[in-house]
Amino acid sequence: MVENKKTKREKDIKSKLLAAIAMLLVSSIMMVSTTYAWFTLSTAPEVTGITTAVGANGNLEIALLPTDGDLNSITTAVGDSMKVQIPFLANVTWGNLVDLSDNTNYGTDKFVLNPSKLGAAVTDANGNPTQLNTTYFLQFPEYGSDGRITDLSEDTVTSVYNQTDGFVPNELYGVRALGVSSGMTPRQLAYRNARGAASTATSQAKNEAFKSLEANGNTLANIAVKKATGDAAYTAEDVASMRAIVTDLQTKVLPQIETAYMQYILAYAASAATTNELAWKAVESEVTADGAKLLSVLTDNGDGTYSLSVTDEEGTDVTVALPDGLNAAIAKYAATLAQVTSADTEVGKLETTLATTPDATFTWAEISTALKLLADTEGMVINGYTPGELMSNINDFAKDVMKNGVTVVMNTGGGVYADVADHCGDYSANIVIEKIEYNGVELEDLEAKMETKSSVSPSYLTAVGTAVTGAGAPASTGTVMPLSDMYGYIIDLAFRTNAANSNLLLQADALDRIYSDNSNDETMGHGATMTFASTTPDFTNEQVTKLMACIRIVFFDPDTGNVYATAKLDVANAEVTADGVVAKMYVYEVQAGEVTYAEATYAADSDLTYYTKTTNDVYTAVDDATAAAAGAGTLYTKDADGNYNTATYAADSGLTYYTKSTEEVYTAIEDAAASTTTEQLYTVASVGASTETKVEDNVITSLPQNEAIKLSVLVYLDGETITNADVANAATSMTGSLNLQFSSSATLVPMEYGDLHITGATTETTTEAAGG
Repeated sequence: MVENKKTKREKDIKSKLLAAIAMLLVSSIMMVSTTYAWFTLSTAPEVTGITTAVGANGNLEIALLPTDGDLNSITTAVGDSMKVQIPFLANVTWGNLVDLSDNTNYGTDKFVLNPSKLGAAVTDANGNPTQLNTTYFLQFPEYGSDGRITDLSEDTVTSVYNQTDGFVPNELYGVRALGVSSGMTPRQLAYRNARGAASTATSQAKNEAFKSLEANGNTLANIAVKKATGDAAYTAEDVASMRAIVTDLQTKVLPQIETAYMQYILAYAASAATTNELAWKAVESEVTADGAKLLSVLTDNGDGTYSLSVTDEEGTDVTVALPDGLNAAIAKYAATLAQVTSADTEVGKLETTLATTPDATFTWAEISTALKLLADTEGMVINGYTPGELMSNINDFAKDVMKNGVTVVMNTGGGVYADVADHCGDYSANIVIEKIEYNGVELEDLEAKMETKSSVSPSYLTAVGTAVTGAGAPASTGTVMPLSDMYGYIIDLAFRTNAANSNLLLQADALDRIYSDNSNDETMGHGATMTFASTTPDFTNEQVTKLMACIRIVFFDPDTGNVYATAKLDVANAEVTADGVVAKMYVYEVQAGEVTYAEATYAADSDLTYYTKTTNDVYTAVDDATAAAAGAGTLYTKDADGNYNTATYAADSGLTYYTKSTEEVYTAIEDAAASTTTEQLYTVASVGASTETKVEDNVITSLPQNEAIKLSVLVYLDGETITNADVANAATSMTGSLNLQFSSSATLVPMEYGDLHITGATTETTTEAAGG
């Protein structure tokens, strides 16, 4: 039987639409699912008219993170309350209060804030920290023999207090002091720092991959849509987007993965697994050398294994042991690197065509080779179905989309984005396809979730990290001393809520922790505040207030270092009480000052001194103009050892030049372009003072419903904002206390029977607002 044209056309359209679904046009399923949902609803029986009331209440709960950092070990059984347990035990159960006044277990009375600088690994354009360096958190000044600051040290360590040894460096969670340990050996410090650096690099790699996928997922979708809908014209814009993906992977993602592996190699060399006391220093020189590359540092043995040989400072050749799991990890990294290099080459071919023919278009065959290396759109799984399974399961698939939305999964082997998950662990990103038109159907703002699903469990870096941790820290050559100087402290907390679409807020004003009845002080919070009093009569309340203005509070994820928010004290509205100066705490953001520009003329200069050489080998310094005009092979520069080396003149203005568009947008250009352009050039004339503004509603972060999260609080004294007049002529300028209170942006409704504080009542309450 020959099918008519109309039937064939309908089948072609259906086939193309299904192909579009399989290649990220997932939201078009909403049209299909609407139809099937209508049929389902019209044939399903129901029961109505039964009135039932269920009593429950809204909760925001808080707990101190256990020392192992495991959220799953936080429990709340019957009787886990302040009435039957000491605070030290009750703090690590879910409730409405974390009480850290027990100095015998936490040592908070020994905390000292000395001036330091935040160890921000990443900041935004305005200078707000977005990720902390969890290796050291804070930097502190080092001084030369003349008393001047020579450098900022990164040797801060964390410690949880114990009554026997005090604050001895460790990697536990809970209530942590940040400071310097005079008792750590260089090898112990190298082991700790390398592990921390590897962990930070792993988090940064995954974070950069997430940001790249979030930024470019729409591009992948739109390219795939063109293929699925029969549009074979791929343009320079598509090529530019693929170049952006390659650039992200080459400059932001893979370098972090490489750093993580190299730091784990160093950590293992410094661990107890290495018997040669000097070998770790040779390894450190190898992996931290300028231009060091992972695949060059290691030797490929040709049998799926790698080795590392170094020569220690005594001239002894040492083959350094490598952590378990590294061989498979490095083999995968080499394959990932090769895949990105291939994608780079393929995109380069397309760019070469565009260089001579800017309006050129490409076919799917020409563009897909590069695309599939980055993300195999044809191999993705949508809501659990492969493209081949969609037709036979269309009814169930449509219902699932209506109920759960659209999730597109990239499995192991599905391109470099999937490879990153094999190395660092799974991640996801939300994308929005702005607009799709096909056969008269127009869809806008289609939302989908893209996520990786690695079959490598645990991930390669996690496995290597576990092996490094299992090797143990190297033994100390002497007694391990407690922290000798402190610079800040960290409180590791956990939160959970049963409210949907809720934000965690910093509660500046006092609020009832349990219900709206403040007649009972035990259920009343005290707000997020700090109270300080002077330790010397010569240090006035006014000076105390000014010093309090330099205190900073950072809320961050202890696993990744990602910063949720930064807070400081509202000293402008501080109050003087019998206990000292009291100031409320608010979340704030820094806004960079306004930049003004002035017209300028390009002026070349070089940071180097250039020389010419006569026939009798006499070197003579020449000015920049002469050097710039000199021919190739006639210039020399002198190195630190006094040797002359051939050189080519390199001009550098020492300034950044800008051009201005008609929309008054200033764009920085390179020196080479600035020196030849006929456009008017500009330089920065002035930068206005930055401003600090309160964040509306004191929002710290969003809270997922019924899912616990970790949130740590770092408190430090910002040394960059302190002047000589802000401190007392004493060992300690002031002492005081911190009170943190939190609340939810959702309206949390307590149980109807809220009068639970009546004498004799034995029923325990749950949390409405956490803190106090």
